[in-house]
Amino acid sequence: MASSAEISDVFVEANNRINAAANSDYKQWSTTLTTCILDSDKAYVGHVGDTRIYHLRGAGIQTRTKDQTEAEKLIDEGVLSRERARRYPRKNVLLSALNGSGDYELQQSSFEVMRGDRILLLSDGLYRQVGKHEIVQLSSDNNDVSAFIDALKAMLFDRGIIDDSSVICAELNMKDGQ
Repeated sequence: MASSAEISDVFVEANNRINAAANSDYKQWSTTLTTCILDSDKAYVGHVGDTRIYHLRGAGIQTRTKDQTEAEKLIDEGVLSRERARRYPRKNVLLSALNGSGDYELQQSSFEVMRGDRILLLSDGLYRQVGKHEIVQLSSDNNDVSAFIDALKAMLFDRGIIDDSSVICAELNMKDGQ
């Protein structure tokens, strides 16, 4: 089982490596990091930034991370609606990222998983172009994970790539009782 301390250690180590790699030319380096450790019937999440984890089960989808962006904060405060946030000029401004300074907010959570669930880690370049309802439909239409990812990439390419776009998918196929 993954502990909060183990997940925290991963982020501390990544942040230390960024700090060690950054010299005077790269002091502005920063990155997001989102992890998902699958252990038996649980998923353990560590999250800094705006990469998302989507949890698909059947025809349902849940977002398991919360964006650490200026737009998300303004939504939480009731200043922006979700609709207005899509057009907000600073929607990509991160409030937390790994940058070598150690000044980041680590979100940790866990949730139950079961056989057949799919866990997606995806960057904003993808989720800003392909909606959650479309991801659910593509997942439902493609029983094979590789075919699902290929269909997701095809939809993204058809719409045009606007930012770095990454996706990782894990499908839980554990045996009953494991």
